[in-house]
Amino acid sequence: ADRLVRLGLIQRDRDTTDRRLVLLQLDPRAVRLMGKIESRSRVRMRKALGRMSPHERAALVTSLEAFIRILGESPARRLTA
Repeated sequence: ADRLVRLGLIQRDRDTTDRRLVLLQLDPRAVRLMGKIESRSRVRMRKALGRMSPHERAALVTSLEAFIRILGESPARRLTA
């Protein structure tokens, strides 16, 4: 966090009711930077998906659905499977 504060990307404050807590907040400059990064990522993703065949895209969707389903399972359930 120290480096991000020095770069002006986050602001650090102490909680007014509990001095043990440190509150971190994105600086407006960081918010703009994140927007640019997200925009560029979307463009790259669209280009990559555009280069895939319909069959490849369908396989990707099926795999991602399975991945999301597995992430949603409880840890105890995964241990018994």
